[in-house]
Amino acid sequence: MRANVVEHPDAIAALRPDWRRLAERRGNFFISPQWAEAWLTTFGSERPFIVAVRDGDERLRGVLPLVMAAGRPRTLRFAGAALGDDFHPAAAVADEAAVAAATAALLDERRSQWSLLALENITAEEGWPRRLARGLTTFTRPAEGHFEIALDGMSWEEYLASRSGNFRQDLRRKERRLGEHAVRYRRTDSEDTLENDLATFFALHDLRWSDPGASTLAGSGARDFVRTLARAALAEGWLRLWFLELDGRPAAAWLGWRVADRYAYYQFGRDPSFARHSLGLLLLARTVRDACEEGAAVYDLLAGTESYKRRFATSEHATTTIVVSRRLHPATALAAADVGLRRASRALPPGVRDRAQRAARRLLRKLPTSPPSA
Repeated sequence: MRANVVEHPDAIAALRPDWRRLAERRGNFFISPQWAEAWLTTFGSERPFIVAVRDGDERLRGVLPLVMAAGRPRTLRFAGAALGDDFHPAAAVADEAAVAAATAALLDERRSQWSLLALENITAEEGWPRRLARGLTTFTRPAEGHFEIALDGMSWEEYLASRSGNFRQDLRRKERRLGEHAVRYRRTDSEDTLENDLATFFALHDLRWSDPGASTLAGSGARDFVRTLARAALAEGWLRLWFLELDGRPAAAWLGWRVADRYAYYQFGRDPSFARHSLGLLLLARTVRDACEEGAAVYDLLAGTESYKRRFATSEHATTTIVVSRRLHPATALAAADVGLRRASRALPPGVRDRAQRAARRLLRKLPTSPPSA
């Protein structure tokens, strides 16, 4: 296989149909052309460095949707890594190692054009990153949890039966408690309502946070990015934007998608005035039920080890970030500092850790392995 870099908008557009098919086969929005194009449209300071890998018959076998960050040192990373949770090559699993090897050869040929490669939010046990980083200096950030629900054709009733009796009783009790209200679950399915529904989603998302700045969607750039994504996902039939309304009033919102056989939960919001009703959990349950009814094989809870995710999940794996540096390059020291700071903050008690991470956030954002502020 051989790899080349695709940078011009016309060339990216020509690559799009085959790239989309590869991403859809993996059921992963994060590695799709829609995700990368939304990021490049919203954050113009980063330029495309899309690696396309073809076989001897010129068939596209894989894409690494990379971007070159602005400033120095010159850092390559996955497009939209700041707002995504699961990255890997857009390629069949069986082709990942070969795609990574071809990409490594290309990066070696172009070694004067980059200093660091940040492979963010990748599954820790996968083998392709080692092929890509062979012979280079690597630093690995602490691993994070990532939960999934294996549905495999289960009905909602079969899924509930697989959970604990306490889980089922608690869910039914919370559902009965809503009986004092007129309850409606609604999903966005029209361009005519999308913009208003997104505004409602963002309003409820803001209400969820006591410190609005703590949300990854706090910035105007992040919201423009999500709006662009939502429009693209709706056009593809992927968008899943759900609302729980009480007495005609939106009280909770859930944003995600279904790509191929994977149903994914991305973000949510809720009105704290209904806190006693556990609306976030009830809306999450409704989307799991919808995934069952649609016949999805997997419901991806994405990154984060929150207790409510653990209650629904059937499996967990670890995701991490590997920072790759050319040997003896000055940027190696910066990459090591980045990983050291993140590891040090993880070792602190939870309350102290939260304060330390907030204090360190400005410094971390100045390091080369941190994406631009969204």
